[in-house]
Amino acid sequence: MKRHTTAFLAVALLATSAWAGGSGWQKDLDKALKTAKKGSKPILVEFTEGEASKDINKKIFYTGKFKSWAKKNKLVLVEINYSKKVSTKIAKQYADLKAAHKIESFPTILLLDAEGKSLGSLPFDARTKPEEWMGKANDLVEAASGAGGWITDWEKAKKLSKTTKKPMLVDFNGSDW
Repeated sequence: MKRHTTAFLAVALLATSAWAGGSGWQKDLDKALKTAKKGSKPILVEFTEGEASKDINKKIFYTGKFKSWAKKNKLVLVEINYSKKVSTKIAKQYADLKAAHKIESFPTILLLDAEGKSLGSLPFDARTKPEEWMGKANDLVEAASGAGGWITDWEKAKKLSKTTKKPMLVDFNGSDW
């Protein structure tokens, strides 16, 4: 009997972590922000409710490619699932973040900087191709990691400006002329 109970608990824990895209997903936004600030890491936040994230979990978050990419880019992963019961403190964090970023549909994926400011959103629906989504996610992470730095590749700068919806500052200094 003890063996069955242990096996059941192990399966339940694995299923819970799998639903959130695998291990490493946090629920507490305050803890995630502290972790992000320590290492100046970006935060990927998934807003979901019920089975709204079934497709993105299967196509993106469950994949080894995503997990490797998230680890390589030192992302802090946060799942905000409105269908799961959480403490009053955590529920307030969720409500504040949802209001601040005007979240209206699920799933919504945001990339935040270590201070909690939005770097951009990563839309996803059933028609989204995983490669395209990962490309946009990578562009946002690159933009976050290069904040304040000069980009010397014109096409890359245009792409990042479009992805992040932020203007470019262009310096034609003549040093290469």
